[in-house]
Amino acid sequence: MGAGFAMERTDTGLLAIRLVVGLLVAGHGVGNLFGWLGGYGLDGTGAIFERLGFRPGRRYAALAGTVEVVAGLGLALGWPPRWRRRPWWGRC
Repeated sequence: MGAGFAMERTDTGLLAIRLVVGLLVAGHGVGNLFGWLGGYGLDGTGAIFERLGFRPGRRYAALAGTVEVVAGLGLALGWPPRWRRRPWWGRC
């Protein structure tokens, strides 16, 4: 087993983590927006935001749900690319 095999296993593991976490985050956002997958939808999530002091709650719920869906799908699809993740560390 050479270094190429270890790198391939690492890449496969990172892909699996990105897919699972990204799709979980996107699914949570879809639940917040549309009430699918057991979520509360915009009205329920907006009411929660109102109770937390974020007014208007529905607008903040829509913003949070949209960000979750976009970020989750972006993570699952490979954004950000590896070379953009830690520019202060130098070469990754």
